[in-house]
Amino acid sequence: MAGIAVFGGSCAALAPEVCAALDRLGLDYDVLGDLELLKGDLERYRVLVFPGGYTFECLKLLRVGGSERIRRFVEGGGGYVGICAGAYVAPHIGLTRGRMIRMRGTYVETVFVVDERHPVVRGFRGEVRMHYQNGPHMVPSGGDHPIALFRDDTAAIMECRGMRGRVILFSTHPEMLPETMPMLRNAVEYCTAGIP
Repeated sequence: MAGIAVFGGSCAALAPEVCAALDRLGLDYDVLGDLELLKGDLERYRVLVFPGGYTFECLKLLRVGGSERIRRFVEGGGGYVGICAGAYVAPHIGLTRGRMIRMRGTYVETVFVVDERHPVVRGFRGEVRMHYQNGPHMVPSGGDHPIALFRDDTAAIMECRGMRGRVILFSTHPEMLPETMPMLRNAVEYCTAGIP
């Protein structure tokens, strides 16, 4: 079984940035296009990274069958790391009952780590400066567990619990700044470790 799949389809505009970060972190991965995602090739992998991009275009693609494929993958124990658009689409896939509040802007944002013991933020404490680019302010629900918050107390990073696989959602972009790239590695490793 291969390790990491990065969705690099037509709507995943920021897949190259995620791939560049994974290269820099020394992690091997495959890039899946639209057809590969829709055909269900996910079973060959341990974790899917769904990057930022065009949310509404991603939702159109997922309605064709991608949502069910991803949900089955996670229900079967696969990991999911959703970044920005990958977080926006998570409720539509059935990975969270949380609410995504659409926001706009591109800047470096301060987030506040509220669960310093969580493996995703290993090496990070207190305030962390992260790249932000139109990501959702996430309102957790049910089994959702906030890991870091924005100033308005909505989640910037959260884990969605209740499925066999592990799900980590980032509103922010850990792949964009060298100092936060280790958080991407932490998330991928954490989600991969959840597979028996």
